[in-house]
Amino acid sequence: MSDILNETVKSIAQFAVSGAGFTAAPKLVSLPNERSGIYGVENDDKLVVKLAEPAWHGETLESPRHLAEFAAARQRKDSAIYVSDGLITMVYDFEDRRDKAICEMKHSQQWDWLIRASGNWMTQEEIVRLLRITFRGCIDSVPGAESGAPDREVVDILRKLKVIGGSIQEGEIQQGRESFGKSITGAVQQSVPEEICLNIPIYTRYPLHVRIACALEINPMGLKLKITPFPREMEIAQDRVLSQICDDIRGNVDPHALPAPDDDAATNRAIKMPPVYRGVVN
Repeated sequence: MSDILNETVKSIAQFAVSGAGFTAAPKLVSLPNERSGIYGVENDDKLVVKLAEPAWHGETLESPRHLAEFAAARQRKDSAIYVSDGLITMVYDFEDRRDKAICEMKHSQQWDWLIRASGNWMTQEEIVRLLRITFRGCIDSVPGAESGAPDREVVDILRKLKVIGGSIQEGEIQQGRESFGKSITGAVQQSVPEEICLNIPIYTRYPLHVRIACALEINPMGLKLKITPFPREMEIAQDRVLSQICDDIRGNVDPHALPAPDDDAATNRAIKMPPVYRGVVN
């Protein structure tokens, strides 16, 4: 229950004391057949009046671009926008922050995997499947790669690895079956890249891709592999994307995408965006 309702009931109680017709101080009660936020004021067990909590704005926009257009169309003098990982929030009033419009920033599947599972050892089958499906088209470069398709080249290399007695041996993993050769070849071991560079989006609703340099490590005992981003790669990439989102909101609103103005004079009015901050709203 909001402070506004409590203050209203106190005011009604003052009326009762001053002879407004009540025989006892009124009380606030819930009304079971009303929607949430509707209350009744009773006096002598009789309903005197219904009160409703204010219906605050709570719009949800699909992308940073849509939120920027929404903010530009409102042209609220005291509004502000806060950008953080996972959420962009526009408050209608910088001082009274109950009216809000938000844009939820969901992580991409690739970024979510890097947060959740990078640095964990995987089997040969698991890493081949990961690169072939989750990171399909995301391997940007591989040191020493010979073809123009680093994704396919890395997957082919990893498919042909097998370990016997601590040595890497040539083999084959194909969809639904496994086959391995018998001759140990040093060339296969040397062709395994020590690092790969991933080119991925951080957010599903924001198209900017970032490059994440990762170490590709191999444990010969049981042939386990893992992908580990180098220190600060993800931190720097995310900082760059969030800064770019702020810049886009500040300056890249298309006037033609906004609702038509009510008068001709408004057509030439400059679009003034609210201030944009890196942070969250409490």
